[in-house]
Formats: sequence, C-alpha cells, structure tokens
Amino acid sequence: CSSNGDCTITNGTCLALEGTGNSVCTTPCDSTPNQCPDEYLCTETDTDGNQCIPRTNSCTEPSGGKETCRACNEWSDCIRGGCLPPDGSFDSPTYCLDYCDSTADCGPYATCESLYLPDYDVTIPVCLPNTEVDTCTHWRYCDEDCADPSQPCSFTYCIDNDSI
Repeated sequence: CSSNGDCTITNGTCLALEGTGNSVCTTPCDSTPNQCPDEYLCTETDTDGNQCIPRTNSCTEPSGGKETCRACNEWSDCIRGGCLPPDGSFDSPTYCLDYCDSTADCGPYATCESLYLPDYDVTIPVCLPNTEVDTCTHWRYCDEDCADPSQPCSFTYCIDNDSI
C-alpha cells in the first residue's frame, strides 16, 4: 500500500514498517491475545497505536509458518500465539504455544492455562499439553496420528482415560 485508501480492510491503515522499506495494511488491536489473524501480531506503533502487523514485517511471508508445539526461536516463527517455554523458564526449550481464552480454544490434547514468565513478570493464557499428553513432542504425535480422540490410537498418552 502507499496510502490508507489502498487498504480494503475495515479501519485499515497503511503503515510503513520501520527498517524494512515495506508498507502494509494493518488493523487496530489492543493487547488482548487472539485479536489479530494468523501470522499477525498486535504491536505498538509510534504513530498509530496498537496494530496487527505481519510477524516477519513482510506480507509475502508474514510468519515462519510453525504450528502449535513446534520448536521455535522467536515469535515470528509461529503462525499464532508466542514462542514460549512450556515451563515458563527461558532456560528451557521454546515452542509455538497458542493463546487462548478457554480450553475450547485448544483442541483435544491441550488445556488453556496461565503461563507465568518470571523473566518478564507476566502471565499469559496459552494452550499447554494436558496432563495425559504431558509434552509438546507427545502433543504433536497425538495431533498428527490420533487426530480423532474417539478412535483407537497406538499412543497410550493420547487416550483420555476418563472416557474409557
């Protein structure tokens, strides 16, 4: 885009992305998780308040394309949510964890939990593997190979013992 008139989205703003030479159409947001579409992140700008902008500052590849519970190095790697350590310690491995409002946002093998990040003294609601699944590695197996939790599955940690 070169002006706000080029943006076809409601309340769209043509925003020059600092240091990139790119301008993109953005929409307003507040700091509430899940407000921006996949591959976009609510970011505070110098001139237009908080705006949903591509995670990579590029419209052609707005994120690194990594789904939930995939290993990541930075937030722009993830399609949604954040690149976070499931135990809250940044000394631990980091994974793409989806933001959530309730467990209904998380799918069959995860629950919405408050993740405390002591390095930032902040708590963020994210989808974490449930107690049966336990780890992101197990979550990926369940999600990929046992997508329907009502069907038989070879991974015992994917089975909801409460429903047996």
